[in-house]
Amino acid sequence: MGALLIQQVGVEELRAPSTVNFARSAPALISSCFDGRLNACAVQGQYEEAEKVFVSGIRYFPDEASLYTNAAIAASQQTDASAWQRGLVHGREALQRQPDDSRTHHVVGNLQQQLGRASLAEQHFARADKIASGLPPRRAGPPRPSFDAVLDAAGPAMEVHLLSHDPFVLVVDNFVKPAEVAWIRNNAAPKLSESFTYAAHDQSVRQSQTAWLGPHEHSTLTALENRLLALLGLRFVDVAHAELQVVQYEQGGYYRSHLDTSSWHPRDITALYYLTTVQTGGGTAFQNVSAEMGDLLDSTRKQPCFDSTHHAEASEPQDHGAIVPAVAGRAVIFYNTRKDGQMDTAAYHAGCQIIKGEKWIANHWLTLRHA
Repeated sequence: MGALLIQQVGVEELRAPSTVNFARSAPALISSCFDGRLNACAVQGQYEEAEKVFVSGIRYFPDEASLYTNAAIAASQQTDASAWQRGLVHGREALQRQPDDSRTHHVVGNLQQQLGRASLAEQHFARADKIASGLPPRRAGPPRPSFDAVLDAAGPAMEVHLLSHDPFVLVVDNFVKPAEVAWIRNNAAPKLSESFTYAAHDQSVRQSQTAWLGPHEHSTLTALENRLLALLGLRFVDVAHAELQVVQYEQGGYYRSHLDTSSWHPRDITALYYLTTVQTGGGTAFQNVSAEMGDLLDSTRKQPCFDSTHHAEASEPQDHGAIVPAVAGRAVIFYNTRKDGQMDTAAYHAGCQIIKGEKWIANHWLTLRHA
């Protein structure tokens, strides 16, 4: 999927007489779109309105495949089958214009699965994976900072632990301030809706609720991202600035083992922030990391990641390696791509089942512009 409309035509062109009505239809939505993904558009759950924006754009730019794809994504996130049917129409129009776009095939696969057409969905998922697997690395991956450099950049209240060199995983206590935790939770709570994955709306994979906060919606979010960039030795101009994902897990909630990146949806670095301390369960498990890390992991060393009698699947690993406990204010930062730009499969991780209590987290995903 290509760039969204704001990138395709530019702000000045949107102000031209031929597009002024479109620009006025949803200026807040348009001005916040970037980086070619609906998740980078601060729609705050307003998927029907977002679909209308992209459909309006199609009237002026009927050959722009990315507009059809984004309209399809917006339709896929609505709750009624009629919207999903519209999404299929958008997706097919996109594929007519750009038949080898892996993201669009994934979107169409999602829609087919939501409509109960599993075999058609699998065809599109397989096609998307085949296209993506044949693509060369986008570029070199992000360099890892030295641990000494991270320690030098950390604030005086932070406690920094190097959980693993390969995959590169940092655990930073006291990274998110209590006032920031409160602001994020208060502003995300009204926007929560059922979480999804790009493969499907499937509670066997993920059971939680999600909200999105615009990348610079408030100074709280800007300060948090700047703190992350400083810790990793990155500049503001080095990265594409995506939304903050906020996720709420109730008791019993979980997210099975997965990678945060893919060939068709690249994310170089994940910063996961715990916004609550979970009484039992709810840690983040890294199956390819040794569990020997002293006191940091002692509290969860003997606890399984999932209740095997309730939600376990054969595909889920029996040994989840290191499980980082969910402690409010803690950040877990890990790299999803290797230095050669390929996905780092060692970064597989899972959100362990909540046995007692609830869990709130937030995620920043960094994708480097020039790595």
